[in-house]
Amino acid sequence: MEAAKTTMKHFEQTAEMQESAAKSDRMFLVGRVALRTLFYDDHLLAALKGGPRQVVLLGAGMDSRAWRLDLPEGTSWFEIDRADVVEAKKKVLTSAQASFSADTSKGVKYPLRAASHSSFDVDLGTDGWTKELMAVGFDPQVPTVWIAEGLFMYLSEDAVTALLKEARSVSAKGSRFLIMAFTSENLAEWYQNSATQFPVPWVKDLANTFKSAFPRDVKPYVSERGWQAESVYSYSNLAAKYAKGLPWTSDLGMTSAKHDTNTAFIDAVVIPSQPA
Repeated sequence: MEAAKTTMKHFEQTAEMQESAAKSDRMFLVGRVALRTLFYDDHLLAALKGGPRQVVLLGAGMDSRAWRLDLPEGTSWFEIDRADVVEAKKKVLTSAQASFSADTSKGVKYPLRAASHSSFDVDLGTDGWTKELMAVGFDPQVPTVWIAEGLFMYLSEDAVTALLKEARSVSAKGSRFLIMAFTSENLAEWYQNSATQFPVPWVKDLANTFKSAFPRDVKPYVSERGWQAESVYSYSNLAAKYAKGLPWTSDLGMTSAKHDTNTAFIDAVVIPSQPA
């Protein structure tokens, strides 16, 4: 919350925002997280309409889609994260009066929109982590939508490769993988340089936790790991679709046009000929 306050203060102090501050029709900045949230909402729902009835969130964090989206009937929902995050999320949802199963959804403030919900902790960098996923009800014969939103930059390249292949090995035909990936060759340096135009200390601290990035051309990279990238988007693509003329954070230097391709949003499908 402190970081958010600092960020907003920075934006409000720019000449452009000061000039429009007194206007009743002023336009608020559209944050990059809002753009990517809309991307995943749209692509997840579109994928589920295509047949899959399982969703697996990798590094789920505080994601609320299982309580927020209008999910198709019979959707099984799985979330994976660190043990401390899983426990913290359960406390937050319980406090907010959210249900964790379809059987207990009546009378609660936030009913579960999925047919079932499972959350557990597992080390995604280890081989065979999908065995624990199957132990809680995941069915490898059912098409699945995998989501890795804001995760892969925290894993080593070897771990990312292993994860993509592991998920592919239990993905039925019709499965999809929605991915957010940084694509800068010098990831931490790029992010820290961007942060100089965005004076919030935590941005540089965050960059120090990044471990890997995808190559600029993401399609062959994901293909070699068992997936076919059907579409690849940048932040400006998302802004053009969702911000619809509103100012967004790129305009104030956080992600300049020069570096717009440093983040890729990938919608990939299983490669049929790829052995499991």
